[in-house]
Amino acid sequence: MTKRYEIYKTDCDMGVITPDTAPAVGYDGEGPYTLVLGDPQSSAFAVEGSLDDLRAFARRAADLVQSAQHHATLRDLRGSMADGYDHDQVNLILGRISAHSGLSLVCVWDCHDHVGFGGDSQFYVQADNGQLYELAGDLWTWLNGDTDDSDPAAAVLPGTPRTWTGHATAMTTSGLAYHDGAHNYARRDDLKARTAFDEAAECTCVVSCADDPATSCTLSGTRHVHPLDAHGNFGRCPEHPDAPGDL
Repeated sequence: MTKRYEIYKTDCDMGVITPDTAPAVGYDGEGPYTLVLGDPQSSAFAVEGSLDDLRAFARRAADLVQSAQHHATLRDLRGSMADGYDHDQVNLILGRISAHSGLSLVCVWDCHDHVGFGGDSQFYVQADNGQLYELAGDLWTWLNGDTDDSDPAAAVLPGTPRTWTGHATAMTTSGLAYHDGAHNYARRDDLKARTAFDEAAECTCVVSCADDPATSCTLSGTRHVHPLDAHGNFGRCPEHPDAPGDL
């Protein structure tokens, strides 16, 4: 049976709508209004009420149907992150959900270093322009929560993708320090910072040497090396071996 949602009132032709279309568009008058879910010629049930109530009911019914469909496809992921997760699991799990839902779900970690990603983490919905939105709805609880259906706090269904996008955050992906090319970002890249520190520590070049007449040379203002001794022997910089030298 093809799912469809229909609404009509007395002395009015029945109109066919989809879950994404606001019910009763173009209808007016006092009613009563009846919402028919299913196929009136086969198997269906009717709900009567005001237009606003029926609109809300239709949206909720559509969400439940779609959420059940997502659960059927992704059911093995329920509670899959309850015991923690790493960046590989993020790419596997959020990758599947993203491919199925059409949304881009990402995890933002505190830091990235030689071990990988670490610190606190949170999931977000990433827009095409890089804007990050809070993850809303039941998806987080469905992935990270208890799978015991007797627990009233347990999320039995993940909800529908349209319920997962929350408020916009102050973050964009361009402002984050590291991206693994998939679903993991880090606010801070300790590996890059350490590399820059090591390079700076190994560099023996000078740039400005004109402050003291005793050390001033004609190359002040550019990266260069000074003599190692009074005989004019120049030491090569380990990071910049081509840096010039001057007496």
